[in-house]
Amino acid sequence: MPDRSAIHTRLRLVRTAVMARVGRPVRCEVCGQELFRGLPILWGGRVKFLGAESALVRTDWDKMNRMTFRHVELDRCRRPGR
Repeated sequence: MPDRSAIHTRLRLVRTAVMARVGRPVRCEVCGQELFRGLPILWGGRVKFLGAESALVRTDWDKMNRMTFRHVELDRCRRPGR
């Protein structure tokens, strides 16, 4: 029987490859740089983004039904004029 951690690692690699192909780009509201590629899923009353597990971003609700994403680390944000 294969090792569970090896199976988990392979599944993560497959998911990453799938997100690279079918995931939608999520961009920083300030600079427009792509933060990650993912798919939103509603699960148990929460919004989860497949593909965003390793992204370090800040999110907020801009309007009633619009989410915005920004870099947490300001030095990674390529704002115009910086």
